[in-house]
Amino acid sequence: MFKRRDEDPTPRHPSANYIKYLIVTKQNVHKLLKQHELPRVEEETLKELIAELEFPDKFDCSNKFHKESMDFLKSHFIYSLCFPDKFTTEAFSYLEDMDVKTHIQEFLLGKTSPLDTARNVNTKLNLLITEEGVDRFRHYFWNVKNMRVEDWSRVLTDPQERHKANRLIRGGTAYAKWRLGGFHTKIEAKQLLADTLGTIKYDLEEIKHAPASSEKTKMISSMVTTIVEIDDRLSTMDITMKETLKQFEKFRMLHIKSSAVPIHESAIVGNFSGSGMLPTEIPKDELRLLDAKRENLILEIEEENEDV
Repeated sequence: MFKRRDEDPTPRHPSANYIKYLIVTKQNVHKLLKQHELPRVEEETLKELIAELEFPDKFDCSNKFHKESMDFLKSHFIYSLCFPDKFTTEAFSYLEDMDVKTHIQEFLLGKTSPLDTARNVNTKLNLLITEEGVDRFRHYFWNVKNMRVEDWSRVLTDPQERHKANRLIRGGTAYAKWRLGGFHTKIEAKQLLADTLGTIKYDLEEIKHAPASSEKTKMISSMVTTIVEIDDRLSTMDITMKETLKQFEKFRMLHIKSSAVPIHESAIVGNFSGSGMLPTEIPKDELRLLDAKRENLILEIEEENEDV
């Protein structure tokens, strides 16, 4: 029977695939997670991941010619960690650069695609990381797709880190850009006011059920005043926008009856190089005179050169 995601009790970890690789290659899981500043793994989660690994007979993760071993690595999505290509190597390199690693992690938490994450990081840090490298990093070290909010609350022990992760998950790419700084972020005032109005509405609904007190009365009064002010501001914005659209519509509907002026009338003498001039027929007498002047000029130049 299909199991709903929110009912699945299996513990999750963003670096689950990397942890499996460390188990398979018999490396120190806790030490390497700490070394790369990845979230710690609880013993319960570690036992669950070990239980998932049913090794085939004569398992050898270094032998490409042992079919059963290679099939095992591929079935657990860790083949490229044992035999890294250029994109897996690139993903590993992010672990060594804290600035790059932090940017990628925060964008991925904000549900930014690997392609857009690579573009944003390249723009901010003047780098050339690839979409494929970010995708490998997400798959092995920061797999946000399989994480629930409660999973992040469990694996992130620092309250500030938990709060930051929660804000990034809810705020998305725009919030990640704002947090990291250095990006041009466009904030729509109207949308911000509308969101604030919605938040106040639900806060007001919650306060209504609180016991009667002077503090409750003050809070309700303050919220109602704020709601009225926001509503007035939104109405003003709507009226301004409608007036702007009306002016634009009038401008668009105007038809200029005069036709365009021909280029030869607007620039009778042609352009700077003379290529725009209308071809004119020069009388033969004038042509002979021009030729004679040209020949005399050439002779004068040659005589001057001889004197020198």
